[in-house]
Amino acid sequence: KEMKVPSEEEAIDFLRKAFGAGIRVFDTAPAYGKSEEYLGKFLDKLSVAERQECFIATKCGEEYDFNSRLTRVDHSLGGIEKSIKRSLKQLPVVSLLQVHKATPALVSDKAVLNLLARYKGKIPFMGVCATDNATAEAALASNFFDFLQFPYNRGHPELLTLFSRAHKAGKIVLVSRPFASGALFVD
Repeated sequence: KEMKVPSEEEAIDFLRKAFGAGIRVFDTAPAYGKSEEYLGKFLDKLSVAERQECFIATKCGEEYDFNSRLTRVDHSLGGIEKSIKRSLKQLPVVSLLQVHKATPALVSDKAVLNLLARYKGKIPFMGVCATDNATAEAALASNFFDFLQFPYNRGHPELLTLFSRAHKAGKIVLVSRPFASGALFVD
């Protein structure tokens, strides 16, 4: 079943209601269609003080193609930089930049780390989105990254040990897909 994508007006109304209910952490990505664009327009409507209350996380390394309606991974240096620049243009504030669909080699790549380091002045925190232990281990071994995001739910019990290892490494954990993208509600 194809998901109905909200209009710009519906998305901004939803974000306004979420903000009114106390939500201050927003996670987006270029891979999520017009998510960054709509979030940016919503954030532009907030006062400076309200915007400072928000923690905005976005990603680089995966893009949404509006023609094919599919995402594609682009971990080239040019692709990552283009993604970061577009995110900074669309979002008035970025608190956390994460490498989307990361691999162990990418997380350890000195050229990628040097590229990301150039944005540390504009983006206070850097992170990795991992879906496997090998990528998570590479991120945990790096002093460069502050955050580790990974899917944790009944479908990924093998990632349970990442919580304590991340804590020991001084990393902040973000859990993605706690309900397996809604599949756990079916059971």
